[in-house]
Amino acid sequence: MSNHDIGHAMNQVIETILDLYDEGAYSVDTAKTLINKAVYVVCGYDGNDYEALEYITDTHCSCCLKAYADHEFFITPDEANECITAEDHLGRFWWYKGCDAAKSLDRSLCEDCFRKIFKDVLSAETMERILRHARE
Repeated sequence: MSNHDIGHAMNQVIETILDLYDEGAYSVDTAKTLINKAVYVVCGYDGNDYEALEYITDTHCSCCLKAYADHEFFITPDEANECITAEDHLGRFWWYKGCDAAKSLDRSLCEDCFRKIFKDVLSAETMERILRHARE
């Protein structure tokens, strides 16, 4: 049985970490270390990591931690996977492998980070298809 309370509680902690990061309290590496520790705690108490990462998904790039501007589009793994076809030959975990290699928290990416992380993974056509979908 999952412990949803711990995931939601750590989501609030992560929101505070990002607020302090946005104010310049510490570096992107420090913020990511703190966020990763919060996620680790959630997983250690049988929680759902996606619950802890709900705030960051909609507000910040999971790689560079840039705060999204109002109405700025971003790319999530679920939306990106909707655009993948069998002809892309990517396998099931292409998003997570790329994000792990980039030391991203993997919940959402700004366009710049998405392009950097997947430039050697996605064809130009597939990349543009995903970006078009994210803009809609």
